[in-house]
Amino acid sequence: MVRIFIGLLLGFILGVAGAIHVLSSGRGNLQIMTSPQVHQLEEQVKQSNQQIEQLTKKLESAAGAMEKMAARFTTLEHNCETMRPTSPAEAPQSSPTPDSSATKPSSGEPSGGSVTQPAESPSPS
Repeated sequence: MVRIFIGLLLGFILGVAGAIHVLSSGRGNLQIMTSPQVHQLEEQVKQSNQQIEQLTKKLESAAGAMEKMAARFTTLEHNCETMRPTSPAEAPQSSPTPDSSATKPSSGEPSGGSVTQPAESPSPS
């Protein structure tokens, strides 16, 4: 009975030592690397990295386009502000109604009509 117990214990110890030796020597890594699951996972990682790179490029181009649009909008806003005639006498007025400013010409403008009236877009009908 003691011989059987010593044989099982010795076999267990040798089995664990052999497994550790195979895995640490690199031979076990070769067996793991040749498995189809590992190849499939490697391909998925490569595809994911490519998708991340493509999305990063798209995000950078979209950010560049947004910056250009913001710069154009700022320029347009500045152009509109410079085109709007404001005299020091008109600046302190509280927000007049659109009808009162359109019907009353200011003192510096001729009575023939106002140049600053915005053009209304034509209706689609």
